[in-house]
Amino acid sequence: KSCPPFDQEESAPCPRQCQDSTYCSWNEWGDWYSCSATCGKGAIRGRRRYLHVESDPAVALQSNVTDLDVISKYETLYKRAQDLEGQHSQELASAFVAGCASVAVVLAVVHGFAFGGWGRRHDAVDRF
Repeated sequence: KSCPPFDQEESAPCPRQCQDSTYCSWNEWGDWYSCSATCGKGAIRGRRRYLHVESDPAVALQSNVTDLDVISKYETLYKRAQDLEGQHSQELASAFVAGCASVAVVLAVVHGFAFGGWGRRHDAVDRF
């Protein structure tokens, strides 16, 4: 038996005007859909939430996010930034030391060729 046709999606023009100030917030999660299979592996289920456009910023800011969530996320990001800054300082110090060592090696090689006779041909001559 074939499936009856039905509307899968519906569209409408957006009510937003370019000069209007709008704010976006997420609506609540909807209920879970039923599973795609009654048994076995690979069955999935899903749920949906929609992005809501609001012209009133006070309404848009009301969400499930608590002050504690924001503070916790801020502290986590701050600690991560501090760790990255510490790593950056270590990288700079390592690069500086490696650069100094490279310059010292180049100077030693140049000094060896200029004053130490490196690269000159030496013939062994026995004198009696």
